[in-house]
Amino acid sequence: MIPTTFVCLRKVRSAVVKILTNKVIHMAWIRMISATLMCVLWSTAAMAATLTWNASSGSNLGGYRVYECSQTPCEKSSGTATVLATLGTVTSFNIGTPTDIRYYMVTAYDLVNNESGPSNVATYIPAGTPPPQTATVSLAVLGLPDNGEPWAVQATTDASGSVLVEFWVNGALEGTEYNGPYCSFGDSGTACTRVLKPFGSYTVEARVLSNGVEVARQSIRLTAAGAAVSLNVLGSPDKGEPWAVQVVTNASGAVSVEFWVNGSLAFMDSSNPYCSFGDSGTSCTRVIYPFGNYTVEARVLSNGVEVVRQAITVTAASNSTLPPVTASLTVLGSPERGEPWAVQATTNASGAVLVEFWVNGALERTESHSPYCAFNDNDSTCTRVLKPYGFYTVEARILSNGVEVARRAIAVTASSRINIIAATLSLAVLGSPERGEPWAVQATTNASGAVLVEFWVNGALERTEYVRPYCLFGDDSSTCTRGLKPYGFYTVEARVFRKGIEVARQVIVIKAAT
Repeated sequence: MIPTTFVCLRKVRSAVVKILTNKVIHMAWIRMISATLMCVLWSTAAMAATLTWNASSGSNLGGYRVYECSQTPCEKSSGTATVLATLGTVTSFNIGTPTDIRYYMVTAYDLVNNESGPSNVATYIPAGTPPPQTATVSLAVLGLPDNGEPWAVQATTDASGSVLVEFWVNGALEGTEYNGPYCSFGDSGTACTRVLKPFGSYTVEARVLSNGVEVARQSIRLTAAGAAVSLNVLGSPDKGEPWAVQVVTNASGAVSVEFWVNGSLAFMDSSNPYCSFGDSGTSCTRVIYPFGNYTVEARVLSNGVEVVRQAITVTAASNSTLPPVTASLTVLGSPERGEPWAVQATTNASGAVLVEFWVNGALERTESHSPYCAFNDNDSTCTRVLKPYGFYTVEARILSNGVEVARRAIAVTASSRINIIAATLSLAVLGSPERGEPWAVQATTNASGAVLVEFWVNGALERTEYVRPYCLFGDDSSTCTRGLKPYGFYTVEARVFRKGIEVARQVIVIKAAT
């Protein structure tokens, strides 16, 4: 096959010519003593490529060295060039069919191994390989596709000449733009048109052509969330009824819904109906939660990817139409006389009831059927035990269907002698905390001498009072100061000391509501 030849003049530094057909032809010149060479790269009919050059006219020519590079700059001094072949006085070399872009240059050497400077660089580009990019392109996403908004991709390029931009979406040609702004889905002449795509992942690629030749390309990957979700509260939690939150979504694929309650993952449902606390297969399970505010957030996933989320705030309160859950405690035996004793709880709670007994702040026992006893039972009566001398705060927490609905506490004094403690103590609740009013607790005792009263709330020392009236939240010397506390249960315990020795204690449980 006869190569195409281009004349390359001495001292013309830009004499590199590239023709993009089935073969790539480059020109190079070598300056050695008085020799001028021309370097041409061409392909045979079998698609193998041959590097050719003009022979040197030097009388002491020893041959030629062919250098190969896999990157630019292709230079001996930069270490990117390696000797591919050392030849005699031939003027061509078959480089085969490299599978990626390669760069070549040629030097001449004489009989005493003096080497000339390199020719210009010839580039081999395999068939089907995109040409080296000579322009730049940047892509900007318009809108928030990950929030389900309409969106577009706009390309900006510094290419010159006759410019067009092809937009390929997920490997398919979406559209071609011939003038700015270059937009993925067309434009109004001044701004890109934004569209709402189904939720999923999109690879958007822009290919920039100048005078029909591709000079730059760039791609980005984005996720569109086109799903919608709505939350429905089932029941009336603000009236104290059992409740649930049900999700309705148009998400498709493998759908699952995460329910987050007050920032913690409460439940995941992967089949419809999507329910905050589980379902029976056809309807959502409703539960009673303690008084308070609940933020229920649903996060919808499609094929494991979150596509939309929504949250609501639910307020749970007491049911004024139902009798309140009550609990009472009875001391069996006479612990103050040194007898074996027990505490029995009675409650009107319904559903699956269990009673936790806490003694001095530690869980002592859980009873799941009546009689509810602090220290075990024989199925009909509570077991009584003999405890060491001391004070015992016994608290019963009533749970219905796993949710606490009431609690009560008492203080028990165990002794081996009659009348070991002569002092008495009584506690009075001031105000109506169950109605959401400010409240306080006032202690009354017959202890005399150097008396002080410690008030403990939920196991922590809240206040110490040294003069009457003895008040939980302080006083103005004549009446107790009342405070407004958040919803919940409060175990208030008063401990009376005379001359540094505890002589009495008493405890009550208070329920605060709105």
